[in-house]
Amino acid sequence: KRRKSRETKEERNGEGKEDQCDEEDEKDEDDVSKSAYALALMFQSSRLTFSRSMSWIVASAGGAVGSVIYPGWGTVFGNQIGDAVVGALVD
Repeated sequence: KRRKSRETKEERNGEGKEDQCDEEDEKDEDDVSKSAYALALMFQSSRLTFSRSMSWIVASAGGAVGSVIYPGWGTVFGNQIGDAVVGALVD
């Protein structure tokens, strides 16, 4: 019974509330950091997807032009040049 009365007095005086606030602040910071990581990952993934898509399209067009100009090796060079152009512009 005495223990209960001591704890009750401490709670009434406001002791122990600081610890609860610190734990809540740390929890909020963890939630924010998790959200920030998820958002950063989403932006990086969408940027990479856009870059790869554009690279694929332009490299295909470069390969088509290269194969018309010089069949065989022109396709390879056209693909590489198209990929390099998009890499330089987007990345």
